[in-house]
Amino acid sequence: MNVNRIDVVPENPIAAAIALAKAFVAEDPGTIRQQIADDERSIVELQRLGNTLLGVEEHAKAEIASRISSLEARIQQLRGSSVPAMSRYRIFDLAPLSWRNKQGLPLLAVFSTGSPTCTFGVTTTVRYSMSGAERRQYTAYAPKHLPQTLVSCYEDVLGRLKSLAARNGSSVKLTAIFGGLIPDHARNDIEEARLLFPDGMFVLAEVRTWSYEARKPTTIHPGDPLVIAFDGRGSFRLITAFDLTAIEQIIKARMDGKLAS
Repeated sequence: MNVNRIDVVPENPIAAAIALAKAFVAEDPGTIRQQIADDERSIVELQRLGNTLLGVEEHAKAEIASRISSLEARIQQLRGSSVPAMSRYRIFDLAPLSWRNKQGLPLLAVFSTGSPTCTFGVTTTVRYSMSGAERRQYTAYAPKHLPQTLVSCYEDVLGRLKSLAARNGSSVKLTAIFGGLIPDHARNDIEEARLLFPDGMFVLAEVRTWSYEARKPTTIHPGDPLVIAFDGRGSFRLITAFDLTAIEQIIKARMDGKLAS
């Protein structure tokens, strides 16, 4: 994943991310089937080639594996392109997840709809050999709810944390906590989309300051988060965007609605 460290941070990273989302364009079913068949044949040939490589060709083997992975992802996406109900949701570009501020930290955090916490960290484990020699093991981790596709957007962050853990000889982590309330219209959008996207739905929010383990976690209140969903076929879809709403505003809106009815 290429990391885009931005010299000028967008005034509204969420709005900039939404602007990158692309409208879903349905393709001719016959063209889709042909492309899938062609890609499947290419995968078979690449696998055959990979099985014949010698040890000295290790670099080529990695390249073949990467091409196979890309073809498999495209096949998943093509198979999903024939689902009409999904077509109204734009394809979300994951590039904004690799945007970094001047400190090299992510501009956006990812939360599952079931957890208010987004944490990236490295656990340091100390082991001793029979001779008493000390050995430290550093294990990086990301939020458990994130699919590998999203975790890969933060590999550089995990790498930095691992270097920091090795330098300090301790476990480290970055944490942000989602604060505020989702307004009713966005809550309805999420529930409506949940049936179409059972493989996972995620809230993206801007983080001005990430907190290290020793400090109080950052609680995100300002900004205008958005919601994306994994379509199970290699792409993420933009579901909705919203402003965080105060409890008083939600209660007033609901009461006004009851009075009007």
